[in-house]
Amino acid sequence: FDDAPVGYFDKGNKPCQSSPYHALTPLLTIDGQPKRGFILFLLNAQRGPLLLMNGQADSVMDIAHHDAAWFAALRARLTATCTDPASHRTSWVNRDGLHWLNAQLHFAFWNTDAKIDAQGTTHISTWITANHVTISPNYFREDREGGLDAVGTGLPGIPRAALMVLPDADWLRLKDQLIYESWAAKTMAAEKLVVSALH
Repeated sequence: FDDAPVGYFDKGNKPCQSSPYHALTPLLTIDGQPKRGFILFLLNAQRGPLLLMNGQADSVMDIAHHDAAWFAALRARLTATCTDPASHRTSWVNRDGLHWLNAQLHFAFWNTDAKIDAQGTTHISTWITANHVTISPNYFREDREGGLDAVGTGLPGIPRAALMVLPDADWLRLKDQLIYESWAAKTMAAEKLVVSALH
């Protein structure tokens, strides 16, 4: 996004947004225009095709505050799909997303649109309930992951403990060393020391 120096991603507190965006501050402007978002898209274009799928009510990416003209300009640079009334979710597991992914990656088995379309789907919130899956209530919402109709059926509900890298006792003991907030606090403290030393 080509936002101003005090735009949404600069003011946010999400570690996947504000910190990386702040790191691009030296690239803030080109010819006086905000270009961080443009540079991100340009770098990605060198890697390969990009598909953005957002719900028009996506509050995590601040989509609600971007009008049709803004999206028209964005589409001039990349392929974008907005699904209404979805919010922030992993839309690449639905049919539209899989069609695009197959065109880029060439799946071994679901390698045509017809084969993808022939698969059944799983409504995620129903699957979560039936399989007693541990998930944040925020993801269970119908406008988030819970509302997805993921391609495929018979998906296993893997217990949370089987997905954890560390046993709970170790996680609790090491949590302060492993979470983002701890890393950020240590980084800020180190930065203050460097600034103090320079002055």
